[in-house]
Amino acid sequence: MEKRYDIVLFGLGRYGSAITERLLQQDCSVLGVDFNPAVVREWQQAGLDIAYGDATDPELVASLPLAGVKWVVSGIPEHQTGVTHEDARLALVDALRSAGFTGRVAIAAHRGSDADRFAAGGADLILQPFRDAADQAAQLLLSDEAKGLSSREGDRAEAG
Repeated sequence: MEKRYDIVLFGLGRYGSAITERLLQQDCSVLGVDFNPAVVREWQQAGLDIAYGDATDPELVASLPLAGVKWVVSGIPEHQTGVTHEDARLALVDALRSAGFTGRVAIAAHRGSDADRFAAGGADLILQPFRDAADQAAQLLLSDEAKGLSSREGDRAEAG
């Protein structure tokens, strides 16, 4: 019986790696997929289950253990091209659906203008790394915890 995964994550660059690390910290079972042999070796040495391959290759996508996978996440950068010259992120969605994947698909979009195109292409969730990080930063800055830090720093300034 092949291993089951909660999440399959394509593209283990800076963003995809950061997502993967956080998912692993939450005890998620993750299969990484990357087109860079050096990245594949690095993650293998770190103990991550990883496959080498091109997200635009429908045969690769069809060969992955997708049964029971809740999310497929594309952290693939915009400029990366593969077997086809179409957008690799949309080609991945097509390949997943052709392979019978019924789970959810998240795509990282570095430009807001791509969000509608990815949604129309079948993505369930559009991750916008810079906007999402800014949203989280604003929430942290406005949180009760941050307010407590501000008042403590004021106390230190008065004491100094």
